[in-house]
Amino acid sequence: MELQIKAHNIRLSDDVREYIDKRVGKLDPVNERIMEAKFELRQEKSHNPTQRFLAQFTIATPRSILRAEEKNTDPNAAIDIVTDKM
Repeated sequence: MELQIKAHNIRLSDDVREYIDKRVGKLDPVNERIMEAKFELRQEKSHNPTQRFLAQFTIATPRSILRAEEKNTDPNAAIDIVTDKM
């Protein structure tokens, strides 16, 4: 599975990219059915400080499109929760 990682309003360090790859790598057992995978992490200007980072994970399979989204104060927590939802 080739994973596309995009960032908006935030600079992703190599450590964060590796962390995303590690978390998404847990989906390898279903890898053969995944046609496309996209992961987006963005920092939003929000009045609510508990929802500063938004992580979105989208997977396309031959029969459906799966999408999960999570907002959190910590980008790593948002990454963890959104990958667990998948």
